[in-house]
Amino acid sequence: MFKKTIEFNNQKIDITIFDSAFSEDENGIFFGHPLGNLRTDNYNDIKGSWFKIQIKPDEVVVVTDIIGAYRMYYLWIKNHLFISDDYRFLLAKISSIEINEMELAYWKTHDCTTGGKTLFKGINKFKPATETKIKLNDFSENLYFKNAILTQNNQKHTEKVYQDLDDTFSRIKQLNKKVILMFSGGKDSCLLALFLKKHEIDFTPVFLKLEPTFNQVFLDFQKVKQVSKALKIKTEIISVKFDSFSQDELNEINEIQLLDKHFTPVHFKGIVEIKKRYGKEVLVLNGSTSDSIFTFGPSESSLISYLRRYMMFKSNALISKFAVKLLNVKTKKRFKLGVTEDELLLALMDEYKYCRVLDKDKTDEYYDYLNEEFLFSKKTLNTFNSLEMYAKNFTFLQGSTQQIVHNSCRYQDLKYVMPFATPGIIYATMQFRDRNLEIKQPKYCVERILKDKFSFNYNKIKLNYDKQTFSYNLDDFRNNIDEAFDIKLQHTISKSNKQK
Repeated sequence: MFKKTIEFNNQKIDITIFDSAFSEDENGIFFGHPLGNLRTDNYNDIKGSWFKIQIKPDEVVVVTDIIGAYRMYYLWIKNHLFISDDYRFLLAKISSIEINEMELAYWKTHDCTTGGKTLFKGINKFKPATETKIKLNDFSENLYFKNAILTQNNQKHTEKVYQDLDDTFSRIKQLNKKVILMFSGGKDSCLLALFLKKHEIDFTPVFLKLEPTFNQVFLDFQKVKQVSKALKIKTEIISVKFDSFSQDELNEINEIQLLDKHFTPVHFKGIVEIKKRYGKEVLVLNGSTSDSIFTFGPSESSLISYLRRYMMFKSNALISKFAVKLLNVKTKKRFKLGVTEDELLLALMDEYKYCRVLDKDKTDEYYDYLNEEFLFSKKTLNTFNSLEMYAKNFTFLQGSTQQIVHNSCRYQDLKYVMPFATPGIIYATMQFRDRNLEIKQPKYCVERILKDKFSFNYNKIKLNYDKQTFSYNLDDFRNNIDEAFDIKLQHTISKSNKQK
């Protein structure tokens, strides 16, 4: 635990971080698991999930990682600033809790809150890729996220991604830690496994299998076994029984994960088991951010994903116009494609199941709120593709997939790295991505590196699936999760206000 109080004349700053510091010197205090030279002021050269605090005689400087994966919150009460890694600690400081209705609407649709706010008025997040300087009566946010002009070049894009991943695994090698690779059997986790092999890093692939299961988990389980055989690796299967949780455990997990809804028990229980089996000195690797960075979401080879990618990258095309009409018929909703740059950014931040569309039934107040929250980035970023990528950082990459990795590992005091969520890969994608190729061949970088650098043709693996029907339904599971989080939110508000 780290605790510090600083006073500047009539201003007080209280810092309470329940995590232990990764490193501490005159250059600053780092939390999380940063990879790289921590003495540099070039934050784009630091990889991993991290947060930095530097206390100077006349100011406090806080810096977030590029996607804001290491979540930190703050609360102003008059001239008193509270900073913490636990939103609940700050919630206890508020005399009467009020809900941010716009964030609540976003949370209900996207299972997370935006990059600068939470569900609760007054409790804010330090924004991703931001250096915040706090002086006497001054709170300035400086975005270190880069500008880049798009020059489509899929070969350069692929090479830059390969070089960055190779550098990441060189840094991981230097840690001399056993690695636990969260292995799904997909292209991303195959690529990570091959880099681990290339750098001769001791690792164990692990697949978390939910019990009782449903169709998708059963198919994934079969895929993991067959792909593991093709890679010549042995993947450990950790079964997580959903009915093994007590109600107190579920309540605690849902409270930790309240701002970022997810199938949380599976990951929390899985990480507990990983720690039991392999000890606390391991490094967990997770490739879950790949889809969000390379494709902005829809990477499947189905027709519906093809149409989604068209809407994502070519909103003015006839195919996109047809796709949105089809979407309206299927959902019985009223969506439209963005036309102006502002509309396209809003449609990206408020996408509907990976479809880059605006909902005509949502209020102007809602979209004005999102636009206002994102406005600060336009002071630094002046190219559309830079704003587009940062919009994903500010919304989609704030989401539950990233935070369940962070929260479940942090809860057990395990370090983790998401190798695709690095400044180098984000900027290479921003600058060189080939949108035309992306529509036809999503995540072409991953596929090409597998084939050209490792002679591993994923598409030639013949996956044979046994057919089986399960009464356990994924949609029912999701509805139960949503209901549990709604109940937890109402209970949190009621309980906190009654106590005060």
